Amino acid sequence: LEAKTDFLCKDTGNVFIEFRSRGKDSGIKVTTADFWSFVLPQSQDDFPIIIFIHLSKLKKLIETKKYKIVNGGDAMTSKGYLIPKEDLIQLNI
Repeated sequence: LEAKTDFLCKDTGNVFIEFRSRGKDSGIKVTTADFWSFVLPQSQDDFPIIIFIHLSKLKKLIETKKYKIVNGGDAMTSKGYLIPKEDLIQLNI
């Protein structure tokens, strides 16, 4: 299980899924996890949304749809897909 938290999701409605960092494959391209979980804070007063997705379904979603690729992560040295949280919620097991 790989667990990710995206604190900006509460403001943007999107989740950043890294695939490259500092010139090397990373994140979803190199993970050995079978499942990914996303902890998505909503506000200080609400419990976060927690999503569990089988990696094969997540990869298929990314292959099927053309998501925007953006820079992000520490010092903006990573590249990742910007995925609407609703797309991930639909895959939640």
